[in-house]
Amino acid sequence: MKFVLFSCMLLMAATGFGQIVTISGRIDGLEPADSVELLLWKNLPEISQASNMPHVRQAVAAPKGNFRFTSAGLSKPGYFTLNILKPEKKTILLNYYLIETGDAIDLRFTSSAHAFTPQQYPTYMQQLPYDLIAKGNGTAKIMTQWKLEKATGSMLLSNNAAEVPSIFNPAYSATLSELGNFEKKLHLLDSMKHHSLAELQRTAGSFTPDALNLTTLNIITHFNYSKLREYVTKAWLLGLQKRDTLLPALQAIYTRMIRTDTTPGNLTRYYPLAPLWLSYTVERTYQDEKVQHSTLKIDSLAILLQRYPGKDLQEYLTTNHLITMYGTGGFKGLDSVARSYFDGMQDPTLKEILFPYVQLSKGASAFPFSLPDSANAYHALADYRGKVVFIDFWYTGCGACISYYKHTLKDVEAQYAGNDSTAFFTISIDRQLPLWKKSLQTGNFTGEHAINLITEQRGTEHPIIKYYKIQGYPAPLLIDKNGKIFAKGQELRTKEGLSASITAALQYHE
Repeated sequence: MKFVLFSCMLLMAATGFGQIVTISGRIDGLEPADSVELLLWKNLPEISQASNMPHVRQAVAAPKGNFRFTSAGLSKPGYFTLNILKPEKKTILLNYYLIETGDAIDLRFTSSAHAFTPQQYPTYMQQLPYDLIAKGNGTAKIMTQWKLEKATGSMLLSNNAAEVPSIFNPAYSATLSELGNFEKKLHLLDSMKHHSLAELQRTAGSFTPDALNLTTLNIITHFNYSKLREYVTKAWLLGLQKRDTLLPALQAIYTRMIRTDTTPGNLTRYYPLAPLWLSYTVERTYQDEKVQHSTLKIDSLAILLQRYPGKDLQEYLTTNHLITMYGTGGFKGLDSVARSYFDGMQDPTLKEILFPYVQLSKGASAFPFSLPDSANAYHALADYRGKVVFIDFWYTGCGACISYYKHTLKDVEAQYAGNDSTAFFTISIDRQLPLWKKSLQTGNFTGEHAINLITEQRGTEHPIIKYYKIQGYPAPLLIDKNGKIFAKGQELRTKEGLSASITAALQYHE
């Protein structure tokens, strides 16, 4: 389950185009084989799919923990991620932090006995055993975000850690007092929001007027988004335990404490520069309509464009919405909807970002994978030319993946078991081979009719995941006999839809 909680502090650049930005510093405890990686985005309309958008990557060896990066060409605020690269894993230190032209930032990460888990968007559950000291031009925004993440991350994780395991206890029962505790958590987030804004005002002299406004916008959005994700999580838990009788009471809390959240009108012109606000607004619009009308059939993009006039802002909202839909499986007809909006867009940078998603429509070439099975024998898509190929992307611990296999995929695989013109694959993004092999044996994710592959322990960093821009799981995909995409996402999520799509692909001729 994913918690979508925090992104970045955004500031308006007060200096000229093309100035050098410098990020340097030292990290305690690095080994001789370790390196430090910088990822830099000059335009970032949506964060969860940032790795699939144009960006600059630099990596430097840091045998003694020292690193230094320089870059140029920012005409407006950009965003950077700083990672530690070890031979066996990657640790994210700073995720989607603001960088401005003229910044000269010196970062010192010192070892700390008090590790914390940052709550960012997208969330990654890892402990950071560091304290941060930042010096130099442009560091106020870095420390503001770091402190905010440290405070809210610890609070939210401590609450959720106790709640999630308990739902699998048969003796667990929800009461209205449980929702009362949930409401208290929302009040706590509101209190932290007001405290953070007050703290920002006390350091306002460190920011330009534009910087202060954008930082204000992001603090407000961070806490409002945290409340929204808490609601989505709670609603999911109620549905999982079939306790829908509590949903009206939960929705009443939503109406009272989340739907009333607003953003000051004087910040409107900063909306296109705030990807966290864009993502929050897209999801908030959907949830508002879902709560009010109790339906999943919501044209949230049309509602967004009605609520927020202005061509520039509408194009940013459209880009954010479509990328989110592609990353989470979307809906039937998404390709045609995306193409119609894409053709009418005017911003060339946004069209460049959106183009890879639009081009992955029906008839586009499938990724030419070659991946190992549990016996380390490799299977290539080219070897199955002339067959209709179905792929289910999954990972251990994915409850929705278990449900999809048991209630949809299992019966469809059995239906076509004797058909030599079909091939069923599963592709896992697990990084640990023993864990993956153990999951295969449970029968929860796959069965005897499928060929089970793994992304070579590269997880979501494997090119096949990046090519299809997969963000949510399970992610079903259907490839025709000629190695072209035939269907994907939502239309393959039901037993009837999957079976009908396979039958159509078997009958299809170019």
